[in-house]
Amino acid sequence: MKTREDYENEEREEFMRLVLPVARHEVGHWLMAERQGFIPQDIEITIIDYQGSHSAGAVVNLACSLTSIAGVQDYLRRRIQILYSGAIAEALDDCNQVNNDRAIYLWKFGNAENDRKAADDLLQLLRSVTYELPTSDAEMQQQLDTIVSELWSSAIEFTQQEHAAIGALANAIAKRVTSLGKCYVYSAEEIRQQLEAADWPKRPRKS
Repeated sequence: MKTREDYENEEREEFMRLVLPVARHEVGHWLMAERQGFIPQDIEITIIDYQGSHSAGAVVNLACSLTSIAGVQDYLRRRIQILYSGAIAEALDDCNQVNNDRAIYLWKFGNAENDRKAADDLLQLLRSVTYELPTSDAEMQQQLDTIVSELWSSAIEFTQQEHAAIGALANAIAKRVTSLGKCYVYSAEEIRQQLEAADWPKRPRKS
């Protein structure tokens, strides 16, 4: 016969299954922002109901100086990869590989709506400062597809490379979230301390 503790453990495991994908998504944004030379700050998560509704975000300081077209192009490329990395990190499988079909599904139909809208706008701007004016809709789409393919693949490569850090941070954050309706904050300082404790590789930041 199950004890009260058994039922409580099952309930907690079920709740963790709701929280973990959200935490993994936000950690994906955070780590990519760090690697791309921006300054990521706190991660905030609120689980609203047991159907998985939530409010969450990884706050990132995006301030920089843009004094040339090349600088604008570089900024947009880095920014778009940050947006991609949430859904992609959420799609890491048990073998620490990104399930690309799953990532695309999450990007199009999951909880990445705000990321997707922002990325679509930035992609159009990046296309405009990278290519000449297209002569047809088909040419414009080909230009966009070329950019998307490169940046999506780069974000997948980064996510798989950093799977250990993503998993460890997501688990640590998810364990803190224990009830509905409360905003839980995992500070940038805590994240960096955990990365240092885990001897996260100090790969050079992009700038």
